[in-house]
Amino acid sequence: MKPDDSGRRRFDADRSNGRSEPSGRSGAERQNNADHGQGNHRRNLRRAALGRVACRDGLGRRRHLVAQVPPTGPGASVIAAALAIARRLAGALPPWAWLLLAALAWGGWQRHEAKHAQAVYAKAQAQAAAERETALQASITETARRLDAQKEITHAADQAASQAQADALAAAAAARSLRARVAAIQARAAASNPASALNCAPAEARARVFAELFERADERAGKLGQIADDRGAAGQSCQRSYDSLTPP
Repeated sequence: MKPDDSGRRRFDADRSNGRSEPSGRSGAERQNNADHGQGNHRRNLRRAALGRVACRDGLGRRRHLVAQVPPTGPGASVIAAALAIARRLAGALPPWAWLLLAALAWGGWQRHEAKHAQAVYAKAQAQAAAERETALQASITETARRLDAQKEITHAADQAASQAQADALAAAAAARSLRARVAAIQARAAASNPASALNCAPAEARARVFAELFERADERAGKLGQIADDRGAAGQSCQRSYDSLTPP
């Protein structure tokens, strides 16, 4: 028996008509194949639009990774190499390894932050200590200056008081000497002319009263002058003490 070559003749006829599929398939099968091809094409377009590529990890599970845009610039080759290594590691490392790497990175970052905070704290402490030392030295210097100024003021006040007291004593001595001279003159006048002395007794009494009043007034003026000198010296000392509190 000769083999049935009817199928081959139909295939040749289909090829001559421009159809690549055997004519033995039905129209529904060809439509399904066309729909499947269009679905794959649309899926590929969607993946390309989303920028996702598929790979398999070390356990054989399928993963989708976001496609990276090739970098440009002076370090493009280094960045591209790093991205290639990262893509290879992404497919080779299991999830627990990524968790471990994340934990190590977090720990390193926390250690860096702790060291930075410690350095900032140490710097702030050193600066505060330097400021305290500077303030202490300034306070010591200012206190010494004020003490020296107070000593000078006290010494000047003592000198002024001593001078005022010496002046008061000199004035009192001069007043006593003047009164003594007046009394001596009166005594000599009375002794040289006894008759006139008897006739001028009322005038002598008035002169004696005036002399006593002058003596008392002079003593009072001396006391008031001494009080005025003391108060003036005290006021000057107080003013100089107040001025010494202000830094030059």
